[in-house]
Amino acid sequence: ALELIRMFRDRGVDGYIICPTEKLEEEISQLKEENRPVVLFDRFLPAINSHYVGINNEQAMYEACKHLAEKNRKNIALITTDSKQTQMLSRLEGYKRLIKEQKLKEYVLSIPYENRKDRLQSDFENFIKKYPKLDGICFATNYLAVGGLEVMRKLGLKIPSEIAVIAFDDNEVLRLFQPGITAVEQPLEEMAKLIIDRLLVDLKLGKSSEKTIHKEIPSHLIVRESTGD
Repeated sequence: ALELIRMFRDRGVDGYIICPTEKLEEEISQLKEENRPVVLFDRFLPAINSHYVGINNEQAMYEACKHLAEKNRKNIALITTDSKQTQMLSRLEGYKRLIKEQKLKEYVLSIPYENRKDRLQSDFENFIKKYPKLDGICFATNYLAVGGLEVMRKLGLKIPSEIAVIAFDDNEVLRLFQPGITAVEQPLEEMAKLIIDRLLVDLKLGKSSEKTIHKEIPSHLIVRESTGD
């Protein structure tokens, strides 16, 4: 991502829509200093005053876990990563808020982000075996969900009769999995329209607006068979 931003800047690209990683602060700050319009989406960088369009990740995860609690699940786990990106921290806070409100026990598995592909299946399998009473799981991303579902199938765990499952960010795999996986859906079309509209305003001005917007759009929980009837 860093190399791409530098390449586009060298080629005189006027505006940028960026889903930022943790190491892009300096490069995005440089774009802002050069008055190049920038809109961040999905996650923001607290140290940078820039336009941002996304969802309320904390509330979305809270509502997802609340759905499990309303299905009478008493041992609900969150599978996440140790990333310090704002959306991941917010999803963790949403889970913790629900657990505290319902007076339940926390079960959090934090996969090392840098080694997530290598560690996901082994760490999750060990976690499942360590806590056999788990009856509900929220995955903080769809790639965590896909890897976790492979492990659950390998272990012969029955969804939802033994464990109910929710994933964050819907995709085709989750829709086609049997049973279908309940998932948080981000309003991508609405987000895209807001992002483009904001960028066009700044491009017309010929610079990044001094007054920035921070827009959070409500997400939707798509309920499927993985959380029961």
